[in-house]
Amino acid sequence: MILLFPLVFSMVADLPPERIEGLNPLIEAIATCNDPAIQSDLLRGTLQAIEGRRRMAMPTTWTDAYAKLARSPNVEVRDTSTKLSLIFGDPAAFTSLRSLAANASAPKASRIDAIETLAHARDDGLAPVLQRLLSDRAVRPAALRGLAATDHPETSALILKAYSSLTIEEKADAIGTLAARPGSALALLSSIERGSIPKGEIPAAALQALASHGDVRVKAALAKVLGVVRPTSDEKKSTIARLKTELAPGVLSDADRTHGRLLFSKTCASCHTLFDAGGKVGPELTGSQRANLDYVLSNVVDPGAVVAKDFQVSVFVTTDGRVVSGIVKREDDRSVAVQTANELVVIPKPEIESRRATPDSMMPEGLLNGLRKDDVRDLIGYLAGPSQVPLPVEARP
Repeated sequence: MILLFPLVFSMVADLPPERIEGLNPLIEAIATCNDPAIQSDLLRGTLQAIEGRRRMAMPTTWTDAYAKLARSPNVEVRDTSTKLSLIFGDPAAFTSLRSLAANASAPKASRIDAIETLAHARDDGLAPVLQRLLSDRAVRPAALRGLAATDHPETSALILKAYSSLTIEEKADAIGTLAARPGSALALLSSIERGSIPKGEIPAAALQALASHGDVRVKAALAKVLGVVRPTSDEKKSTIARLKTELAPGVLSDADRTHGRLLFSKTCASCHTLFDAGGKVGPELTGSQRANLDYVLSNVVDPGAVVAKDFQVSVFVTTDGRVVSGIVKREDDRSVAVQTANELVVIPKPEIESRRATPDSMMPEGLLNGLRKDDVRDLIGYLAGPSQVPLPVEARP
């Protein structure tokens, strides 16, 4: 039996689509076999050989074979034969899996697997099923993710309606799905502009997805609502991946958050407010996705990848030759107030010789480079914490 899987895989993978009927002897052998282990091995080899083809004509012997295999006492035989049925476009398999996904009495794992299988198969009838499951907490994350594989006109409105009731993890799934297609991306950006979804809740991956759309409407809305988004370099992606491994949940749970607050006060507090302490140059951090390690590392390692419109640097040259670089905090007919790294500079408009908006962030790169591993752990642990902690005794005023 050990040799059956590679043998079947090789045979089926080399079979051209126009020779699909060549599968009939194999299907008959699988259906008439009385050993579930051999059936499972043969089915897995067949599935792996053809699963790269999203649709394939149904062999003439499959309908009768599937009717028997779907009743097998072996769960792997049932599941694998159903996945093959989806590739063959068998309506009975689609109907069965939709029913399973919607069945609140069925095991959670089975329902999630059904949703993921149907989403992979791009089931045309899946969207209404998943839309109804947005109120089912047991499978809601899978439903939110699965909706990204569909393109239904009502999906955006339904996800946005449910958004405020979602968990942090579910919100990330919701935003990922909304960011996946131009129409829903525009709905997402409109909600952000209205304030229905805070800008700080948008994961870096979703921002990169938004920036990758070729749709000119999405590009214009993204620039208007969120500002500049550029790809993260491979080198910085590698750094983020390394830090994510080093900062596994078990490591962060040992963080000295008191020491982390001290590090924050030295490296971040001049610009950022956290728990009502710190500066106002950069974004407020208290309500952001501080517990999302991907979000934190993306912003710390590559602060220029996503620069919100309100925090892009502008460069002013005054009539007496001074260069002022910072964030425009307010502006009226008479003057412009510019927050530099260390002061608020008010420039009368008659004294402005030139001004230029840049896509840059004021946050420096390499913030973590000079820190020891334990320091990085403590700083990130403090950032992710639910509440304020005291400074170390020696650092208190």
